[in-house]
Amino acid sequence: MNLHPVICTGTVSLSTYSIDCIISSDLLPLLFIISRESRTWILNVLYQGLKTKEDWKIAQKLPTIKFLCSSFIFEKVKTQKSIVGILIHGARIAEIAEEMTDKYSIPLWLSNLSTTSKSLKIDLEFFFQTLVSNCPETEMRRKIFEFVGKKQKWSLTSSTDWPSKNEDEEAEASSQSEPGTEMDVDVDPNPN
Repeated sequence: MNLHPVICTGTVSLSTYSIDCIISSDLLPLLFIISRESRTWILNVLYQGLKTKEDWKIAQKLPTIKFLCSSFIFEKVKTQKSIVGILIHGARIAEIAEEMTDKYSIPLWLSNLSTTSKSLKIDLEFFFQTLVSNCPETEMRRKIFEFVGKKQKWSLTSSTDWPSKNEDEEAEASSQSEPGTEMDVDVDPNPN
């Protein structure tokens, strides 16, 4: 017998007296109950595996983006950077960037994040710039991006080139690679 945990999506229809539920994958719910090393291994698999539009389409059959975003605030900075790296991979694909913006409201999620880590701030801003540059402009998206940019004090650019930095951040950024290009967690991919 194969048992799968059932997760309610929160959609309740009072007219039909039903609750919409989904069957979760065997992998993603474990992010909340397994050891940090195993969770890091799962994030590493996602980081290496979600690079094309087809990969993300398969991942969207499960609540992948929701799990990544909901676990983000509970993680240490190194793991948060890994989650942002995974999301940057998706934001580089125009169709996925649109979905992140319109369906999942990722820009508004970004507007509510705060961190004291300069390197994580740089990664979050790069993720934001990647979303901005890969989403076709509409009036609604422009207003959302302007709101987030103003709230986080990020500039709006129309390319994936690195946004301008002040002199304090340039020294730190010069010693780093481009955000989202390498996994920041150092764990053996085979924890056994």
